[in-house]
Amino acid sequence: MAETTEPPSDAGTSQADAMALAAEAEAAEAEALAAAARARARAARLKREALAMAPAEDENVPEEYADWEDAEDS
Repeated sequence: MAETTEPPSDAGTSQADAMALAAEAEAAEAEALAAAARARARAARLKREALAMAPAEDENVPEEYADWEDAEDS
């Protein structure tokens, strides 16, 4: 009668691969969060610059921009 053997287990390799992928995913998430924070900071800076360039209250402001500052506050 022939003896049957089970193939060597890949459980250790699979677990190591899974842990490596999880670490890579965490690193990618951290990079994405950092990029989002930089984008928010840039957007805030650009908005401040745009508001600084906006005409004074008494100047003629087109109607579509009249409530722009109010919309930023909400």
